[in-house]
Amino acid sequence: MNKTDKQFIYLDNSATTPLYPEVLDAMLPYLTASYGNPSSLYPLGRKAHAAIEHTRSIIASLINASPEEIYFTSGATESNNWVFYMNADKKCLCTAIEHASVINQPNIFTFNVTQEGFVDTSMLDYTLMDNPFELVSTMLANNEIGSIQDIQTIGEICHKHNVKYHVDATQGLCYLPIDVKKSHIDYLSASAHKIHGPKGVGFLYINKDENKDISSDITPLMYGGGQEQGLRPGTENVAGIVGFGKAIEVMMQRREDDLQKLTKLRNYMHYQIMNTIDDVEINGTYDFDRRLPGNLNYCFADIKSDELVEMLSEKGIYCSTGSACHNGSGKPSHVLKAIGLTDKQAMSSVRFSLGPDLDKTDIDVVVQTVINCVYTLRKY
Repeated sequence: MNKTDKQFIYLDNSATTPLYPEVLDAMLPYLTASYGNPSSLYPLGRKAHAAIEHTRSIIASLINASPEEIYFTSGATESNNWVFYMNADKKCLCTAIEHASVINQPNIFTFNVTQEGFVDTSMLDYTLMDNPFELVSTMLANNEIGSIQDIQTIGEICHKHNVKYHVDATQGLCYLPIDVKKSHIDYLSASAHKIHGPKGVGFLYINKDENKDISSDITPLMYGGGQEQGLRPGTENVAGIVGFGKAIEVMMQRREDDLQKLTKLRNYMHYQIMNTIDDVEINGTYDFDRRLPGNLNYCFADIKSDELVEMLSEKGIYCSTGSACHNGSGKPSHVLKAIGLTDKQAMSSVRFSLGPDLDKTDIDVVVQTVINCVYTLRKY
């Protein structure tokens, strides 16, 4: 037990978030009494079907889409793979800091970002002018360094060159405004568990604007029954989908207060870290208006990040060396390498992703614990 009277302090919200109590309450009926198959015609099934369609409408409203443009999946990784499966015969471009489910696609070419982790939109414009790319994929916000991309400008550039645009919105959903029509987005993917919803459910938005030549590319990733307009088979995860919708509702109700709180806590923690620990640099942008409000990523000279994370964990501070998909791989983060860090610097970097359940007392405990651990590791 630490000074905050908590068993642990959780600083890995970029990996996953705790389930809101309201989300659990919304899900429970669909795990117990309302267990009907949504494809069934009797009342139990119709109730499940109506619950799915309610969440579909919530998501569509959030991103300014039509409900029929929203397809439920098992998460953003599946959604991302589906996008590239539909575009397997096309030349695709993504940034060098994308998630593994994008950057590891066989038909992908990578585009460098700035040292702060941003797309140079002028260079992107020139690249699309001179190269026959047919799809561009970028994150809305990066999961490791928190850089927020200017998706509207990128979308306008893609639209000008008649190139389809995919946005992986996993880290920014609900935190940042999204208008798929205004930003000329053709595909958008996200997961529920990043916004205090359940794991194992996500969605893919597919633009069905009749003025865009995209309908011929819409093909299923898997084959089975006729669920999700015949494009994503399998009995739907009704409770998970309901939880997704409820998480969005709660997030949007709390959004302004949570963003304000996260920004203050992040800025306070950053000030304390930079003014109490020697030889530490923040990775990514110093322009915190262009960084996710809960994201901090530091390079601590002369320490190994996995050792620091383990030591902090033993003291009840939970953080990470970067993306949960690569933790423990023994390899430097491709994101940190892409913004110019050396292998040694990347392997000395730790990510702290704050949540709205924290307070100033928690941050004081975290900072003092980090100071003690860094001092100990440097000493030995």
